[in-house]
Amino acid sequence: MTIENSRFEKCAFDYRCAVFLPVSTTVKIDHCAFTENGSHKNYGETGSTGGAVSIKNGNISNTSFYKNSAKVGASIYMYSPGENTIENCTFIDNVSYDGIYHRIESEPADKL
Repeated sequence: MTIENSRFEKCAFDYRCAVFLPVSTTVKIDHCAFTENGSHKNYGETGSTGGAVSIKNGNISNTSFYKNSAKVGASIYMYSPGENTIENCTFIDNVSYDGIYHRIESEPADKL
């Protein structure tokens, strides 16, 4: 999936974000702007995740993130393990524990 030359402004959701994609989806986000988006209610152990973008596999480039908010990952929430690249992006006044948050998933006990 490709998202180009798009603006996402003031998208507010209880638990998720402006762009929330299934983990099986690979996305390219290029020349976009995410402004004042947020997820605000607690969701499970981590709380709200990804104020602007939540992905597992994707490339984000030439994109701005301004005043997005979430409990975890104000701008971008990345599922792991995944293939992700972030290039030439701007992050200003995003509010969370982490501007970009990368969740680490451990291997099941029988695979350790």
